Amino acid sequence: MNTENEKIKTKIDAEIVNSNTKMYTVSVKVTEAQTNAPVLKGKVIVTSKKGKIVGSGKISKDGTATITSSISRKDYILTVHYEGTKKYDESKTKIDFQSEYLFYKTSFYLWTAIIGAIIIMLYIIMLNSYIVTTTPTSILGIFTRQFLPYLSLEPVTSLILVNTDFIQILINVLVWVLIISFIVASVYATQFNPNLHNIIRKNVTNHSLFHNFFIYIVEIIMFITIFAVILEYVV
Repeated sequence: MNTENEKIKTKIDAEIVNSNTKMYTVSVKVTEAQTNAPVLKGKVIVTSKKGKIVGSGKISKDGTATITSSISRKDYILTVHYEGTKKYDESKTKIDFQSEYLFYKTSFYLWTAIIGAIIIMLYIIMLNSYIVTTTPTSILGIFTRQFLPYLSLEPVTSLILVNTDFIQILINVLVWVLIISFIVASVYATQFNPNLHNIIRKNVTNHSLFHNFFIYIVEIIMFITIFAVILEYVV
């Protein structure tokens, strides 16, 4: 009977071989460290960054185990642990794609910020648009004075924008930044295992920012509108 010191050393190789929007599959192979002969017995567990067990499986006759897990947050550092037996020593390895995750997390935040900024700036341009009538009046002015029964405007003849040149230039710059960053992200994605894409996307979009993006935009627009209405009457 083998003692603890006589256990055969093992090594473990693991990679994600499949994924979709909900699940991913880890393929594990355990071999003897010196001979590379397959280890045919034992259990393998997969844990998340926080140590939570996300999947487990037994080694089959060919020395491999296939483990399928649900995608959840913090799945970008996985520890794959062969527990060992009386004959074989335990071994561990990591599936670490934190750098890829952080790259796309940063990119998603950047894209969200740019899209949000463009929406808000377009709204500001709309508020600063002037409808040319007998007495040129801003769209905001028309909107706020609809509540006054004595307001009378001539038919609209044309629409001009005032004091928005800088905003329009900034929008153009942001659009180009968005396009270039999309291209960079697409090129970067070709450099690593494509089966990681779904996991990264799910981990990133699980953040509340993306779930509540439009709510935040509406709240900001409401604040801008209220502030602009106050200025319209005060200034």
